[in-house]
Amino acid sequence: MNTLPRLSNLIRKLQLKEGRITDNITEPVQGNKTSRAKTLGGERRELTSATPEEKFWAKYEVIPDLTLGNGASSTVIGLTPANVTDQSASRRRLACKIVKFVSEVSDSQAGQTTRYHMERELQVLKSVRHPNLLNLEDYFLGDTKCCLVTEMLEGGDLQQALEFRGSFPEEDAQSIMFGLLSGVAHLHQHGIAHRDIKLENILLVNEYDLTMVKVVDLGMAKPLGNASLNSICGTPLFMAPEVLRPSEKEHGCYRARYGLEADNWSCGVVLYMLLSGKPPFESNGLYGLFKDIQQGAFSLRDPAWDLVSSSAKELVVSLLNVDPNKRSTATEALNHPWMNTAAYYAHGKTSQKGHSTSL
Repeated sequence: MNTLPRLSNLIRKLQLKEGRITDNITEPVQGNKTSRAKTLGGERRELTSATPEEKFWAKYEVIPDLTLGNGASSTVIGLTPANVTDQSASRRRLACKIVKFVSEVSDSQAGQTTRYHMERELQVLKSVRHPNLLNLEDYFLGDTKCCLVTEMLEGGDLQQALEFRGSFPEEDAQSIMFGLLSGVAHLHQHGIAHRDIKLENILLVNEYDLTMVKVVDLGMAKPLGNASLNSICGTPLFMAPEVLRPSEKEHGCYRARYGLEADNWSCGVVLYMLLSGKPPFESNGLYGLFKDIQQGAFSLRDPAWDLVSSSAKELVVSLLNVDPNKRSTATEALNHPWMNTAAYYAHGKTSQKGHSTSL
């Protein structure tokens, strides 16, 4: 079935918000350093009649004048633990994402977070813990507001790092991909699709070490169960072909059918950009971009790939396979020879220096 003529109709129907196509989820974006944060929790009251929200805020001190992010219905602020005797624990900095949500989304509220989506994100956060995922440490869920407390990561995101460095040497890209694929594989082992893997959602734990990264923002993540996914969501550049390929008509609209494999494609886009410093698809406009993605129209012939090992290129190609059934899984990618340090140094970097493959 030729799906390309439907792309223009698909693009008109998609909701593009803050750089990504949403599933009625909003995303915090970088804000300025002027903040209302210190008033959000209210004064901590040590009363036996305190509400659940007051008891939640009593456990923390809000870091003054520090806003980590702002979105249409969310704010991310900094916290430190309150009333702790351990000095090291009292200095520990935490992040708190405060999300306002509605019970149901009407046409006038398109793009807002619903209670259903908030509960789903909370369920996912509570069900998975891994060194390469941003782990939930505490939360409060009210009638119209949810507060999610996590560790604070202060190394910035991978998009910022790539803009600063231009591209990454293979050994650094290897370390980053090990963390990314490990986190994604853990989600997939629990039957959870992330659905918005991108450079901005991969954070460095600190600015001095590239070897430790964490996958963040599970706002679009969804347990797969025995069914396929059909909501068209994500960030356009990182979306897999099958997400853009309507397969069934439902309630008058064509719906996509995809699974966990879509995340693996996104990991391939990340790897491509780490090694080359460029996106694999550079068409102007969504129509051209989506057409290139569906056709897998990327190239490894740019001079930026001349010093990249053939083993690394093979992994890129295996992740950017337009057929999801033939695409490498996160676990398979982790077991690829390029991800093995000994194999990399023995057969990759030293033998491929200055050599361009025909890929």
